Amino acid sequence: MRTVILATSYPSAPGDAAGHFVRAEALLLAREGHEVHVIAPAPLREAGLEAHAAGGEGLFSWPGAAARANEAPLRLALAPAFGLRAAWLLRKLRPSRLIAHWAVPCGWPIALLAGQADFEIVSHGADARLLLALPAPLRQGVVAALLGRGVRFRFVASLYRDTLLATLTPALASLLERASRVEPPRVEVSGIKGKSPRDARVIVLARLVPDKRVHLAIEAVSRLPGLSLLVAGDGPERARLEALAARLAPGRVQFVGQLARPEALARLAESAVLLHPSAVEAAPTAVLEALALSTPVVACDAGDLALWARSTPLLEIAAPEAAALAAALDRAIKGRLVLEISVGQALHERIGQRRDKLAIRGADLGDADQTGTGRGARLVRGFAGGRRGLWLLHRLRHTRRGYRGFVVRRVVPHGRGGAIIGGANEREARAWIEGRPPRSEMACDAELAARRARKRAHDSPGLIGCEKDILLPTRPSSL
Repeated sequence: MRTVILATSYPSAPGDAAGHFVRAEALLLAREGHEVHVIAPAPLREAGLEAHAAGGEGLFSWPGAAARANEAPLRLALAPAFGLRAAWLLRKLRPSRLIAHWAVPCGWPIALLAGQADFEIVSHGADARLLLALPAPLRQGVVAALLGRGVRFRFVASLYRDTLLATLTPALASLLERASRVEPPRVEVSGIKGKSPRDARVIVLARLVPDKRVHLAIEAVSRLPGLSLLVAGDGPERARLEALAARLAPGRVQFVGQLARPEALARLAESAVLLHPSAVEAAPTAVLEALALSTPVVACDAGDLALWARSTPLLEIAAPEAAALAAALDRAIKGRLVLEISVGQALHERIGQRRDKLAIRGADLGDADQTGTGRGARLVRGFAGGRRGLWLLHRLRHTRRGYRGFVVRRVVPHGRGGAIIGGANEREARAWIEGRPPRSEMACDAELAARRARKRAHDSPGLIGCEKDILLPTRPSSL
């Protein structure tokens, strides 16, 4: 199937962060066997994708068309040339499927001018705000024209869809609701390697503009002695923010400017917490990337973030005030994870020799308590603090087989993280999951929870979290 992705924002060079989520979708489709063509101002050429340049990079490059047009209004003259070139390329390629990122201008008028009848529009924040800013008759006309061609809409956040629906006539809103869905943007973090966090460092990834509220991050960090802040991003507010940091937290805030995407992700992976105080982003990719890298996030409520927070313990929503953000950061860094694992005799002897600290993949277990579980195994209860503990919880939740000498059985809530119950070997863990007679005290004590876990793991294999249990995303047969 020939699939064309049309976008005004797309990486033009390795490390370029512009439209990285569009590239992530293109690469995913290519891996699935599609013949993928990308039409963008100056798209990066790489294996597996066919790139077609439509020009207009003077308007559409980072940090976006709106910001660049505000800086130099004459850049808007580049838009018609881009639209005509993109429409010509669409007619030439004749795709069987078109995915147009940004309803305006890629969906309307470009795709309509090209006569493409079967396509999907992905609506992000900028185009949704542009549609809402249009006069009501024009907004109704644009949506009606697109729906009249059988267009399907994909909104990256429910906030954008709900807000647009509220401005349309009831009939048109009903049509749009049936022809649309909500799906967060895709992110690509494979191959990113960061050092294990050694200090309490918070990171902010944002353009330095008022809506991002980076000043709140500086004020929050200033309330927590010993905490440092890395600000990755640039913008017109940088000088004011640097002066604020020098006054409130001298020597503890570092501004590194706009980083290449791989470096920014590596810094994110090795940070203790991502702080995201933005007021306007309904589906921020920085938060999605942090969660994909198992980095805890403290964010202010905006868009769908509160909805995302229900499905992962790594994301906490805080009020947009310095005191509330500081308290949330303190919880994220000092949060504790209780681990319950069964270990063999060799590891048990190691614990006896060094009870103060046992390192398991970067999580420090302190004050270990040893309890016999039969058959030579021992139950170890300990604590893993902060980002390392949450990282281990996230990794263990997605483990299907043995992990460094033990098998994960169950994950249940415990404070900021969760309690993990593991087995001495895979056979015992499988018996426990399948409900056969347990062979250890630990399994006996957790039999009721086991029945609940079996049912939920079978019914919802991809479940990340729920009100009472955080379960392994796997079916019993795959353990």
